[in-house]
Amino acid sequence: MVPASSSSPITARRAQTRERLMSAAMSVFAERGILGASVEEICDQAGFTRGAFYSNFSSKDELFFELVEHQQSRHVEALRHIVDTVLKPAGPQTEEAQNQVLTRAIDAFLAVQRSDREWVLAQSELKLYAIRNPQVAARYSALESEVRKAFGDILKEGLELTRREFTVSFSEAITILGATHEQQLFDALIDPDGTMRSAGSTSSLYDILVAITRPVS
Repeated sequence: MVPASSSSPITARRAQTRERLMSAAMSVFAERGILGASVEEICDQAGFTRGAFYSNFSSKDELFFELVEHQQSRHVEALRHIVDTVLKPAGPQTEEAQNQVLTRAIDAFLAVQRSDREWVLAQSELKLYAIRNPQVAARYSALESEVRKAFGDILKEGLELTRREFTVSFSEAITILGATHEQQLFDALIDPDGTMRSAGSTSSLYDILVAITRPVS
């Protein structure tokens, strides 16, 4: 995504600056919320001036969308990698072996997902900001629709490799799995010792995935 404030190519140095600004923004957003965060605070956190910010992003909203797209791309790429490296190489399997492969795939996906406090809070703030700001809601919704479709297509391919299919629509499946994973992230922060939880993330997601799919005859 090229900043609206410039049409010049993004050099390696500039890309590094943008990454540092986005990382700083995530930290500030997590602690203060997006509405409460200022450009000055983001710059201070990153160790840059306001000039460095505005030479890369035309506004805080542009930074917001850059973060959303970066986050979504990361999730899609992670799932694509797992389908290609875990499910495809497994090939045809017995039902028991397929279930083991599916478990390994879920383990691999969760292993590359950040679950630290800052990340979880920042992701929540991105959603809340879209809800609270009608000017960005439509574009945010469009981006969400794109990533859900991409995610659903890859997940469908993965299920086909394990000879399973959804018993609900793709949209419902993604909503159920996404909500479950998100709730587990919040539970882990609120209840770090797991005293109120009876199942691990992998087993819970596996059970739900099995519940909303069926073997292909």
